[in-house]
Amino acid sequence: YKMPKKSVSWLILILSRVGVPETQLNSLKPKIEEEYCVEDDIMVDLILTLTDILDNLTDEFYRNFRELVIRTHLIEFHPDNLISRTYLLHVLLERKLVFPDKLGHFFAWLEAIGCLKQHNSLREFCVRHGIVEPQWEHLVEPIRPQSLPEKSLSIPKPMQSCSESADLSPGSYPQLTSHDGYKKG
Repeated sequence: YKMPKKSVSWLILILSRVGVPETQLNSLKPKIEEEYCVEDDIMVDLILTLTDILDNLTDEFYRNFRELVIRTHLIEFHPDNLISRTYLLHVLLERKLVFPDKLGHFFAWLEAIGCLKQHNSLREFCVRHGIVEPQWEHLVEPIRPQSLPEKSLSIPKPMQSCSESADLSPGSYPQLTSHDGYKKG
C-alpha cells in the first residue's frame, strides 16, 4: 500500500488543529512529499474549524449548544440520537445548516449560549476565504433560551470559560469517552 503524497501534509494539518505543538510537528515536516494547503479546500477547512469549535466547548456549553440547535433547527431529533459532537456536525452539514457562506446561525448559536470566544475561529475562517462575516445578530434574540419553550438550557455564568482548555490543573485533562465528547478525569 502506497500512501498518497499529501498524506503527511494532511496529518500535520489535522494534528496542528487539535493542538499538537509546532515543535513536535517539525519532525514530520521533512517527510512531506507534496504540500497540502487547507486554504485551497474550503470544505475541509470549514469542517476542521467547526470540529475544533465544538471540540473545545465544555460539556455544559456543548449540551446547551446541542439543545439549542435541536430546538431551533432539528426538532425531530432527540438529544440522545446526536451521539457525538462529530455526528451533530455531520447532520448540520448534511442538512446544509452550515456551509462556507452560511454561518450566521452558527454565530448566533454560540452567542445565545454565551460563548462569544469561539466567534474568533469563525471570523478567521471567513478572512482566510474572503467571505464577508454574515449578519447574524438579528438571529440571536428569537433563539435565546428565555425565548424558547421548555426553558431547560442552563446558561453558565458569564465568567465561566466555554473552552475545555481553560483548566490545566492535575487530574483535569480531557479524556475521550465513548460518546466522542470530553469528560474531566
